[in-house]
Amino acid sequence: MRLSNLLQASILLQFFTIQVVFGQDTKVNLSALFDTLHARRNFDGCVLIARKGEVMFEKAYGLADEASARPINTKTLFELASVSKQFTAMAVMQLKAKGLLAYSDSIQKFLPGLPYKGVTIRDLLVHTAGIPDFLGWDEADLDVSRVNTNEDILKELPAKYPSVAFPAGTRYAYSNTNYLLLACIVEKLSGIPIAEYLDRNVFQPAGMLDTKAYSRRSASTKLANYANSYFWDPAAQCYVHMDSVASYALHMDGIVGPYGISSNVGDLFRWDQALYTEKLLSRAELREAFQPSLLKNGRDLVKTPSGMISGFGWEIIPDPDSGSLEMFHSGGYGGYANLIVRNTGKKETVILLSNHKAMVDVYAIMTAIDDILNNAPVAIPDRVINPKSVPTKAAQLATFAGNYAPTVAPGFKFRIRIKGNRLYAKAQDGIESPIYAASADTFFFADADAKIRFSKDNNGKVEKLILIQDGQETPMLRIDPVPAIPHNLPSH
Repeated sequence: MRLSNLLQASILLQFFTIQVVFGQDTKVNLSALFDTLHARRNFDGCVLIARKGEVMFEKAYGLADEASARPINTKTLFELASVSKQFTAMAVMQLKAKGLLAYSDSIQKFLPGLPYKGVTIRDLLVHTAGIPDFLGWDEADLDVSRVNTNEDILKELPAKYPSVAFPAGTRYAYSNTNYLLLACIVEKLSGIPIAEYLDRNVFQPAGMLDTKAYSRRSASTKLANYANSYFWDPAAQCYVHMDSVASYALHMDGIVGPYGISSNVGDLFRWDQALYTEKLLSRAELREAFQPSLLKNGRDLVKTPSGMISGFGWEIIPDPDSGSLEMFHSGGYGGYANLIVRNTGKKETVILLSNHKAMVDVYAIMTAIDDILNNAPVAIPDRVINPKSVPTKAAQLATFAGNYAPTVAPGFKFRIRIKGNRLYAKAQDGIESPIYAASADTFFFADADAKIRFSKDNNGKVEKLILIQDGQETPMLRIDPVPAIPHNLPSH
């Protein structure tokens, strides 16, 4: 597989080769790779690698629950995050095959309360709809003291986003809202909840008997052998449960469609194998899902920022010489970081499921797997050293809180606020993330290569910040007073 080589330019990964002896035995080499990563505490989770329908390597590492020291095993279930989108896409494709919808249908045909004229089913599938993402909504948009569902988001969407960000079909912009709306359409046409539809029509026919649409916080029956998600806390110098740092992990846990499905490596391999058959859909219907879509200009292909073709729940790399496809999708939600890769020419499959955020990037691991599968020199990803923050007091953190805006885009807002004893940053409608002190005026993100440096005026008042990311510095002026945190909100 050469997927990761094509991605290297966009994700800017750095590698070095460590002193691990790799020979000609593929299974031994794969074991050496993952044993090394786990020994460094750079991978906790499950891996399955298969070729021509046969599993050649499958292994579990680390803990599913830090408090009880319960280990992960190969049957352990993980929240799939955006890997879930391919199952929602399959449901839509099945309804299309039954004649209940067309990819060219306006979404207003099925959801007439939405104001997004001209947005089609295909626009949702390939992320050309222009409808902004809901995942960063907070207490200004929803009741965050409870678990919200698809219906809650659908009800608030027209008021929050009364129009699209750009004309539908004119460009690519990834948005979880697209697949939430697809799930709502599946429910309306099938007459049953999306979780039930998927179980009956996708999971069971594919033999995925452990896979469920699942909300850990609101489900009446809890799934056993489930992997909790964890985040490295630079202040506490340990992994903490994601609920303690990410409020959206609670109030967005009832969503199904863009994420919300839990599975294990064995079931995902059964899914991969089912896509070579007609258990779920005819070959002709499946083929259409993996073909390139065109933008409205009728000339340019719909592509992701990294240059991949946007398919129905997949990113695709066609091989014009062999006619085969390499398709993949990653997923990150809370502390989960996942990747599934399929090379249809070689019939190779790689599945990575992890529940500890801030370890090695899954694409970096994929590069090393590529090397092993192609008998090339192996470059193991560089060791990730978990960062440590300097001590800070709540009174000191409070001086940085406020709304900021870049001078080049004054309509854009960047919010800094304090909750509990942590400082949080939020860009526009993005997800709010904790930031940690590297020094008295510089803070860093624990799960991204980015920093924020604050500066004060002559009176010692914080007047601006500089966002440092990807080698660029973006200055932002403080424009609003410190935003207040409602007292009824949990101080995650």
